[in-house]
Amino acid sequence: MTVLNSASVSIDIVKFKVRAVTLAIPELNESFIELARKVKETEVRTEIWSYRIALAPTKCSLKLLDRASAFVEEADFDYFSVPLSAEGNLAEICESLSSYENLFASFNVPELELSRIPCLAEKYYQALNSLRKRGDYLTQCRIALVVKGPIETPYFPAAACVSGKPFLTGALLYAKYLYSKGNIIEKIRDAGRTCLKVLTEISCKAGIEVKGVDLSISPWMEESVVPLITSGKRSISLYRILVLNKAIERASAELKSCGFNEIMLPLAEDNELKRLAAEGALRARDFIRFSVACVAGVDMVLLPNAPREKFLEYIEECLAVAFIKNKPIGFRLIYTDAEPGEFIELGKFSSTPVIDF
Repeated sequence: MTVLNSASVSIDIVKFKVRAVTLAIPELNESFIELARKVKETEVRTEIWSYRIALAPTKCSLKLLDRASAFVEEADFDYFSVPLSAEGNLAEICESLSSYENLFASFNVPELELSRIPCLAEKYYQALNSLRKRGDYLTQCRIALVVKGPIETPYFPAAACVSGKPFLTGALLYAKYLYSKGNIIEKIRDAGRTCLKVLTEISCKAGIEVKGVDLSISPWMEESVVPLITSGKRSISLYRILVLNKAIERASAELKSCGFNEIMLPLAEDNELKRLAAEGALRARDFIRFSVACVAGVDMVLLPNAPREKFLEYIEECLAVAFIKNKPIGFRLIYTDAEPGEFIELGKFSSTPVIDF
């Protein structure tokens, strides 16, 4: 368990959390369980919100999922991510994954060809639709379609071990810290340095490389990103998203960084986004617009029951943005049986509104 017990800690540490420490491993074996235990047992100087494990790209099987689930429990970590190819039978994989509440999966597309977008959209639709028919929305929260993946990031479900050897990455929960006055680039940089210090402390005890910190600004419920990207009329501004992403980019260039390094807008994880959606101020198409400027613009978005063609068209539009951006981007949609304006209970993500296309 982490502790806050050092008199030398900067006062800024109490203003944000280390959202995740992610241990990336190339395979499942006993030596990596011991490594994970060393990571978890290292006392550090700030609060760590979650400990996660990411595997190297692999093929899915029930045996693999059983071993991964047992591994994360033995290591006393919180979550485990399995990066898979989008070439497999996504619907079958999702059905298997639904039995493991602590496992996440990414379906990776290393290079997206324009001609393959309809086929890929169909596969993702079939996977989501199979879960929708069973009323399984929580498994949909644990899968993502990742273009230009797999990616070395602490963020789930996209996290993966790509380099072939174990390493550590970290992420921050620091939106509220960035609300306060001061140079935002300096504040992002200072928070990143704090996270890197934590990772370095762990690496020294565990004997493992630090890959870097992902400086992405991601919300969690009342710690919303909306105040950082709204205009005077309280509407989300694409311009402000771009300005903030540029600040993250400048800060990340000065630090050992990895992953996405952009603002994230997961609907189900941000209470202000939920409020705007419930008021009708946000629709599904708005999140496609946001995704032009941010890596997870279409993330944790709850969509209504709709004809197959309409849902497929929405996925195709998401993939079109990915094709245009030509950089790593992830999508996490939740296909429901509800009508726009209804709320769905999503476990730890709490009640979330379904939004119209």
